[in-house]
Amino acid sequence: MRIQGDNWDHMIYERLGSDGNLDSSFSHLDMVHLTVEMLGESLPTYLRENISKIQRVVSQKDYADCDLTHVIIDWLARYFKDMHDSMKYPYLSNHEEWQHLTETNANIPNSGCVYVTFQLGFPLLVPILLADLLNSPVRALIHDQNPKVASFYQSVRHNLDFAYVNYLDPYEQISFLKSGGLLVANIDTAYPGTRVESMPILNSCIRVPSGFIPLAKRAKAAICPVSLVANEGRLERHFGLPICSQKNSIFEILKSLSGFFETVIRKHPEQWLAWSSLEF
Repeated sequence: MRIQGDNWDHMIYERLGSDGNLDSSFSHLDMVHLTVEMLGESLPTYLRENISKIQRVVSQKDYADCDLTHVIIDWLARYFKDMHDSMKYPYLSNHEEWQHLTETNANIPNSGCVYVTFQLGFPLLVPILLADLLNSPVRALIHDQNPKVASFYQSVRHNLDFAYVNYLDPYEQISFLKSGGLLVANIDTAYPGTRVESMPILNSCIRVPSGFIPLAKRAKAAICPVSLVANEGRLERHFGLPICSQKNSIFEILKSLSGFFETVIRKHPEQWLAWSSLEF
């Protein structure tokens, strides 16, 4: 997550890491205070941009300014704390909520598929979810701005690895897909890359990186949207229908992805971290 050039994830994880392991006395309110302190002047800008855009397109929640401010900050604090815990301790396998997510069957592709997330909820946990749920080889496409994520993936699951999107060998990823592997791409508007397309969403549009689509087409792999969000304090997974990369154009694929993500975003607008990139 980057706002005005700040890498929020890296800043927060470095601060939490420097404080050592968090004990039970470190409360959610403590995390709220630390989040506000660490994000500094970039937080008010982020809130102004997000609140005005959420109010413009998400009518059913009809938040007042003050309510949305609290909701967004509360979410950011939970996100950073939960991600810190997930990366700091190997507790996911023993976590009751995680066991429920991964033991419940899902009728989704288990080989040769590109799974797509969209800066929504807990995208960094999606590769682990798929590795546990499907027991297939999973490769997360990540950016090199946060090295903690890379070391996290290296240590957490035997069937999970990663590749840096800014040093990507497309032939290697195509071969991985053709051999039955699963790629996980997070549509991150902060790192658009060289292949960028306009995606229609929320009665507007957003410029998104689209390099995962040619990879899927060349590997004849399906594309499947997925989100992992918090709902009333519990993790909730959502999978969309697989999209045939061969029969659909890039625009048609992005439109299908948009339809899935828009439904989830409207239910959990505070958990979508791409509001600032939405164009009106």
